[in-house]
Amino acid sequence: MFWRATFAERNAAFYFLSMAVMVLCFAALWRLVNSRVGRLFAALRQNEDLASSMGLDVSALRALAYAISSFFGGVGGAIFIAIAQSIYPSSFGVNDSVNFMLYCFLGGLGYVFGPMLGTLVLYFGWDLLSPLGDYQLLIYSGVMILLIVLLPNGLLSLRAPLRRGN
Repeated sequence: MFWRATFAERNAAFYFLSMAVMVLCFAALWRLVNSRVGRLFAALRQNEDLASSMGLDVSALRALAYAISSFFGGVGGAIFIAIAQSIYPSSFGVNDSVNFMLYCFLGGLGYVFGPMLGTLVLYFGWDLLSPLGDYQLLIYSGVMILLIVLLPNGLLSLRAPLRRGN
């Protein structure tokens, strides 16, 4: 049977379920961003004073945003802990924090898919530069600085002018 062959190995089942949870989380975030609440969050992000003057409850929206982000952070942490099997405070260093921020900035902070695209580009970009040896870090850093300067809203901001033209 198909299910017996797929779930015969524990790792295959775990990765299948992890991918399913990630797709569901992405769909939920996509729906949230394109909903009324998402538009309220966008208004709050642009100018809190203006949003407050329009009658929005800024503190309630902040609490809701914190609760939603905590939920998704918990889901991501649960998947990570299942993969790593243990976690310590020293599991993440300064390099990890810088990489996490670069993932978000490079892909685009204003887009749901932005941090995922940034992660793919940075991860595979580092691997593609590995044959260069000693110059790998220099070229990688230069390309990152150039991309952040030329595309301050991330790689997905390249789509915006194309969409406006049509």
